[in-house]
Amino acid sequence: MASIRRVSSSAPAPAPGATFAPREFPSTGFEVINPADKIEEERQPFYRREEYYPMQIGDVVGDHYQVVAKLGYGVTSTVWLARDLRDQKFWALKVHINTMTHNQELVVYRHLASIPGDENNGQQYVRQLETSFKLNGPHGNHDVFVMTPLKMSLQSLLGARKGQKFYKDFVKAALNQVLIGLLYLHDVDVTHTGQARIGGKHRGNAMPTQYRSPEIILDMEWGSPVDLWSVGLISWDLLEKTPLFDIYDQESPEQNDAHHLAAMTALLGPPPPEFLKRSEKSAKFWNEDGQWIGPVPLPSNRTFESLAGALTEEERDLFLDFVQCFLWWVPEERLDVMHAYFHPWLGNKQPDSETEEDEA
Repeated sequence: MASIRRVSSSAPAPAPGATFAPREFPSTGFEVINPADKIEEERQPFYRREEYYPMQIGDVVGDHYQVVAKLGYGVTSTVWLARDLRDQKFWALKVHINTMTHNQELVVYRHLASIPGDENNGQQYVRQLETSFKLNGPHGNHDVFVMTPLKMSLQSLLGARKGQKFYKDFVKAALNQVLIGLLYLHDVDVTHTGQARIGGKHRGNAMPTQYRSPEIILDMEWGSPVDLWSVGLISWDLLEKTPLFDIYDQESPEQNDAHHLAAMTALLGPPPPEFLKRSEKSAKFWNEDGQWIGPVPLPSNRTFESLAGALTEEERDLFLDFVQCFLWWVPEERLDVMHAYFHPWLGNKQPDSETEEDEA
């Protein structure tokens, strides 16, 4: 990217109202990948090729954005670095799959844009939308979000470390920012989930597969506590080598759900009856007393203590308490964002009420 910036910065500016000419990129001299080999988003569970826009390096989309590199991918989108041919600025283009006919994320960004900014309320930790447009693909239309490019994500950085986890101080700093950003979103009635929603209660699928909370898997109503479930799992993944939950069956969503719920039951114990009554699907996996009757066996030897190994004993006890505060069957029993921020493991100090009164 630095070389792109150096070359582009030396190009003469176009006349007012004109644009720079698109750059030509080489099409030879690269290693050829076997088409049968799956890479990047093709490895996502339940991937369908026709849902994604077939972007190519050098493409010009939205009239004046030339794609120069791929930045990332996910279950519902790919992300590309693009140069604006009007002013040479670089932007990140998030290109959504064509099955998102009603893009709730766009609704959320417009909702956030309508709220007055405050640099002290966590808004700086929430990515902003510059603009958006539609892209017509071979199998349907794709929403494209134009955003400021960010640095490497925690997920990408974790992958680059090839199994080596982060130092605990780095993890604590990252989680502080996550929690401050979530506090802002929850205060303005937004649930993140990876596919943000406005309002208190929702239904339907959301979140990356291995981070889904039990109420989402069981098709119950869900709200902001699903974000706290994710915080617990993300905290664990940043420090520990063995994930608490995984993707168990990439071919069958039903079998994957069964294995996922079995792993939750083995780790957390049986769900309380009042929770099971919230979904008719519960009867496929537990009896009325919460005992497992699902189509797959419960995994053995799964406890937080047996899976944890990254920290000293004293630090581990506090860390496990922090994680377990988020991982409750009943959503209302999970630790809220504010109390999570002041959990002893993070070490953040509660503001002195007397000092606040004096300052007021």
